[in-house]
Amino acid sequence: MDAAAPMATPVKPIKHIVAAANQIFSLMQKDSTCY
Repeated sequence: MDAAAPMATPVKPIKHIVAAANQIFSLMQKDSTCY
């Protein structure tokens, strides 16, 4: 399932990765402003 899903729909994993990256960047920005 994990190996077949990305090949069948390569757009969904990319969106999840982008969303996760945005969350990480936002958290890093919040941490940098705190320090």
